[in-house]
Amino acid sequence: MKNRIVLKFVALTYLMAWSCWFAVIILMNFNIIKYGDILFMSLYLLGGICPSLAGIIAIRKSKSDYQVLKTELCKFKVNVLWYMGIFSIPLFLSGLSWLLNLLLVGKSGPFLTNSIWAAIPMLPVMIIGGGSEEIGWRGVMLPQLFKKMSVLKASLLIAIIWGVWHLPLWFIKGVPQYGSSFIFFMGGTFSLSFMLSIIYIRTRSVFVCILFHAIENAYLNIGLDSWALVKTSSLLIVLVSLLIPLLLFRVFNLTRQGCRPVMP
Repeated sequence: MKNRIVLKFVALTYLMAWSCWFAVIILMNFNIIKYGDILFMSLYLLGGICPSLAGIIAIRKSKSDYQVLKTELCKFKVNVLWYMGIFSIPLFLSGLSWLLNLLLVGKSGPFLTNSIWAAIPMLPVMIIGGGSEEIGWRGVMLPQLFKKMSVLKASLLIAIIWGVWHLPLWFIKGVPQYGSSFIFFMGGTFSLSFMLSIIYIRTRSVFVCILFHAIENAYLNIGLDSWALVKTSSLLIVLVSLLIPLLLFRVFNLTRQGCRPVMP
């Protein structure tokens, strides 16, 4: 990985975000701030938007790449089936896992703990607090990696870097990740990385990637996957969520495809 834009993006993303999050950890340990304080939320959210800031900084000097990013960020006009798909895919994956869990384990909690419509008002916040990351991961890093490697390898590499980037959150009391399994989280990150690669390649829209990421986060906040009360159920979610995107990689013939993805 000798692409300077990628290296600059990753370095800036980690440096800026981890500085914010480790500042939160230190301040909380000294009881200077607590979860929900203005300073806490400011530093926490600032860390979350660092991939987008780092991406713009890293690509700014490359006029052609920067223009492509702006075009793809504002590309709203895609086939309506993609919009239907990004709203339904997380529900399908969790629903399939829920059904298999019911058949294999013999019991399962409620599929959702809140109305599905409760996710809609959350979208603006989830776009800022999560979806905006896609400006960096899929808007900058993914197309740059296409110049050097296949879609599959690029998706794997992003999943590792993206997942590990979240690690400090496991040490901040109050955030959703605190106390959960980092291993299962990484499995979900790989799944999302594969799915977002497919979405980006087939639509060439960073906006659609942002929206999908935000929808996934919103669904999790209304109880999606909350039925997984034991490790077996969580493992089943990870396996289903990995296998379906990999199957789609085969369907779309992306497994060995390189830097010029076929457009629909």
